[in-house]
Amino acid sequence: MDEKMIIPEGKLATLVRDGVELPRSGGESGGELVLTDKLDIRHSCELSADKAVNYRAGLFITKDGLRPEGSVTAAVTGGRYDDACADGVAVESRSADFSALIVDGGAYALKNAKLNMISESDGKEVCDFAGLGSAVCAFNGARVDIENCDIVTEGVAKCTVFVDDGSDVVIRDSRLEARGGKLYDGYINSADFNYMVAPPWVLGIAGNARGTNLMGNKAATVLVNSDVKAANWGALSTDNGEDNRLTVIDTTLSVTGCEADKKDPYHKTWGSGYGTYILGADEDFRGVTMNVGTYIGIAREGNAVYRSSRGHIRVESPTTGQVLYEGEGKGQISRLNSDVFGIMAHDRAELTLTDGTVMHTGDAAFLMRAGGVKIRIEDGAQVRSDSGVLLQLIDDDDAIVGVDWDAARELQFHTDFYEKEGWPSENGQITSMMPPPDLSKLPPPPPGDMPEPQFDVRLWAEDTELTGDMFNGSGYYGQRPKQMYITLGKGAVLTGRISATETIHVDENGRQNTHFTSDQYYYLGHVANRPYLNGDNDTVVTLQDGAVWNVTGPCLLTSLELKSGAALNGVVTVDGREIVPRQDVVYTGRIEVRAK
Repeated sequence: MDEKMIIPEGKLATLVRDGVELPRSGGESGGELVLTDKLDIRHSCELSADKAVNYRAGLFITKDGLRPEGSVTAAVTGGRYDDACADGVAVESRSADFSALIVDGGAYALKNAKLNMISESDGKEVCDFAGLGSAVCAFNGARVDIENCDIVTEGVAKCTVFVDDGSDVVIRDSRLEARGGKLYDGYINSADFNYMVAPPWVLGIAGNARGTNLMGNKAATVLVNSDVKAANWGALSTDNGEDNRLTVIDTTLSVTGCEADKKDPYHKTWGSGYGTYILGADEDFRGVTMNVGTYIGIAREGNAVYRSSRGHIRVESPTTGQVLYEGEGKGQISRLNSDVFGIMAHDRAELTLTDGTVMHTGDAAFLMRAGGVKIRIEDGAQVRSDSGVLLQLIDDDDAIVGVDWDAARELQFHTDFYEKEGWPSENGQITSMMPPPDLSKLPPPPPGDMPEPQFDVRLWAEDTELTGDMFNGSGYYGQRPKQMYITLGKGAVLTGRISATETIHVDENGRQNTHFTSDQYYYLGHVANRPYLNGDNDTVVTLQDGAVWNVTGPCLLTSLELKSGAALNGVVTVDGREIVPRQDVVYTGRIEVRAK
């Protein structure tokens, strides 16, 4: 090989030795230098003009089949491949930005493959918002079927499978693992897609490995009877898109952790990160087991249903309407396990736990940092929180941290969190009592077509027995309060508290946390409560259809109604006068409820 070889314009060079793809800058000697065409692939992620995205792949497939001039077939060994299918092949890659298979607008099947994409990627040469460096990529209406495959990636921001704009990918009986790597020195934590190869610290997580990513519009990923592992950040992600569909059936999702997670005092078993990100997508989990360190899911403009895999399951493409998968599930319930929180929402979402689903968390099962969220717990679903908190509304940590809008990199968050000592009612941090913000120092308003923000969180419970507390601790630190509506219906029993509160951030020992840095990301979202009505954090409770509320401690409400044979086992005071609530009467004002 001639290291001084001039690469013709419009071509890319790949070094292959003994069937293994190698980085050209790695000081390797010997091997074959393979020249391929630059691949003109449209992706949905809006990157700056200076961000180079040069895709290279072992197999490059278009609607016309295999394109040899765009494929590094010397890096594909064993088995066989043609225009429609690769069966029994292996790909060994050591570069950060090399893919085993890219399908651009065509249809392809990958069976019985072993893809080992083991690199020293530090994040400089990859982009998992555009699929650069992912093991398998599907673009522009592609259809990819992956069956009985082992796909392993190592290195920063190297997804196992990337799915974009109008594409459909079905993964069956396979094992996916994203191990992550070491970030380059000087990496600045940012939410800008041009630079982001690790999660923004204001999410309360760390890491640099996402198992899969789903982007664009009307794209779909289906996983059946598979196993997905990511070291930290997230097992499955949806990002920057609309009308996408993620379906997970009889599959295990795990965030396995790494050495860096050991400093997190809240992690007991698993790694920092989430099971899935719920953004611009409808996500359906049937018979799924999740084992995560921080969040079962993070919701933002998306919907998720967690249920069993009983019965016949049919999944259709959101783009073509064609059947992507059809078959009988194993009949197992979904089991959702998190060392810390359950589902965190920082924008609108609809979340449903049904059909016997069991959620077990260390802290708040539902951590609501935004409004416009609807939660249903029904049909025998169970929610267990070791901290005793089922639902926690708080003000958005992102806004408290703040953004440096003058930074060269868009959406670069400040690196410190500050909170005044003491409770908000004692230190002047109730929003309605604070001076109005200086509008000249705020970022410009969003475009006119952005949806109006919503400030309500609504939880319905039916046919379930819940033990724990539900708190509305919003309306402080200059942020608009949220309204919490709790409805307990037929077959619902709650043993716990429902209350408006004020909050302070606390550490693992329960002490107020007035200051921490981005290196202590894990402290975000951890709060203590005490009952308090700030005048705006409305907390509305409706009991109906024979529901039962067993009150265990002091509560403050702004509205209470009992109807249809519902029962409240506690003492109720309205504006200082003790009452026995009558059926079908709506009580408003300052409502205090305590245990008998």
